[in-house]
Amino acid sequence: MIKEELDRQVAAKKAREEADKQENQLYNEMWEEHGKLLEEREKEKQQAIHAKIINDKNSRDVQLREEQRKKKTDTKENYNLEKEYIDRLKSEMEQERMT
Repeated sequence: MIKEELDRQVAAKKAREEADKQENQLYNEMWEEHGKLLEEREKEKQQAIHAKIINDKNSRDVQLREEQRKKKTDTKENYNLEKEYIDRLKSEMEQERMT
């Protein structure tokens, strides 16, 4: 009877130890999975930041090219307007000389 009780207690202790071992293993697996998910989330975050930086750079490049094109066009238009003004003044001066 005492032997049976001791055998039962030993078996119960082994069962508890096995359950604890399985619980710890499950906890460790969950902890590893959590770590992997956090790492993946951080990578996605960094990729999104990088994509935004590239997108902003491309937008600035497009805007800069547009501003340069507009400045070139404006400069050319101003040159043509000044040339027309000078030609008109020359023409008026010639007419005044003839009269």
